[in-house]
Amino acid sequence: AVAGAAAQSVAAGAAGSAGAALAYRCPPGPFSSPVPTGAIATRIEGLPPSDTFNENGNLRTNIEGPVWVGDKLYVSEFPFLPTPMARILALEPASGSVSVALANSGSNGLAVDGAGALIATDHAAGAIVRRSFPLGSAEVLASGYQGARFNSPNDLAIRSDGNIYFSDPDYQAPTTRPQAKTRVYRLAPGAHEVTLIDDTRSQPNGVTLSADERTLYVAGSDGIFSYPVLAKGEVTQGSGVRLNGFNGSSDGLGMDCAGNLYATNGQRVTLLDARGMEIGAISVPQAQSVTNVAFGGAEHKTLFITSMGNGMQRGVFRIDLNVPGLPY
Repeated sequence: AVAGAAAQSVAAGAAGSAGAALAYRCPPGPFSSPVPTGAIATRIEGLPPSDTFNENGNLRTNIEGPVWVGDKLYVSEFPFLPTPMARILALEPASGSVSVALANSGSNGLAVDGAGALIATDHAAGAIVRRSFPLGSAEVLASGYQGARFNSPNDLAIRSDGNIYFSDPDYQAPTTRPQAKTRVYRLAPGAHEVTLIDDTRSQPNGVTLSADERTLYVAGSDGIFSYPVLAKGEVTQGSGVRLNGFNGSSDGLGMDCAGNLYATNGQRVTLLDARGMEIGAISVPQAQSVTNVAFGGAEHKTLFITSMGNGMQRGVFRIDLNVPGLPY
């Protein structure tokens, strides 16, 4: 996920317009209840396409890392195989067209930096990489910690000053784990060496920032933790506090313009207020397990929900909300 200062999120690049970056600005509010009465999440047909990559739809795959760029939604698709492989798919909701934006990406989480380039957690290479549009070769931003590659970088958030925060569980790691612990890291602007945020988290996963960029949220198998973010983007090591209003594990995280947190777990997306208390939920009973969320559409009020699974259980679901949100 990405955040910006209270009235502005990080610039989202305009795909198809090389070098162009369009800044998304949150409206000032006030905002009503996020989920309209009777609103339901519906599956987007044809995403992912059934082809040789997923054995014509018969191979169990995961859809992850949704990010809204320009007028399209980009996601990663990868199967549950010992050797990580992945591709990036693009959806243009206006036409309903789905295309393969990058056939071999190695990616999981996706985000967009201020210059309009795609930043990905590459679990195949164990690195954080950057690709400009149209998506091509990768520039490695960070390749490891203490002399070894990362285990399997999963999700990330980019602050408006360029700080990148990301999780490194070991779900798609090599059999011999390069890193002895699962961790959360920060990559400062222009740096290639990361700073440790937390090495006590069990399988850290979803990452997002609050709308004012003063709080980092990290989800994992041990719950959701919040971390104070200092003026230059630093996060004091081990400063995380567990949100008592959420029980159990969570996968992906998202943020709306009202400061509400969206946490995926099982067949639902749980909505939490700024205090971490549950204020609602979006049910996705068709999904095997929802993985992540991102806001998009003309007014950024469409919540896109990704899911892993087989056949019709996996893919991308959408629901129109009352409150706009951030693009990944």
